[in-house]
Amino acid sequence: VTDVNLAVARVQGAAKNTAAPATPARQRRLAAIESRLVTPPVRYSRPGLQAQIQYLYGASMGADQKVGRDAVLRYQVLRRELDLILGEIRDILP
Repeated sequence: VTDVNLAVARVQGAAKNTAAPATPARQRRLAAIESRLVTPPVRYSRPGLQAQIQYLYGASMGADQKVGRDAVLRYQVLRRELDLILGEIRDILP
């Protein structure tokens, strides 16, 4: 959860950074990454990666039983997606 929250903050902070304005290509790449991370403010939209990770975390921590295999597999998929996005962020932002 912390990694995805930091990634969202970093991408949104870079988009708002007026000290070092981004080139149009960089802005497009950051916007594409942000659209994958953050849920759009439209009703019934596809949840972003941040919301999916937070939901899985809440469901796992709120249960009074062992975390199921499906939750573990879903975590692995979400973690792979997040790692790919973090790599893209490292490529774009110094």
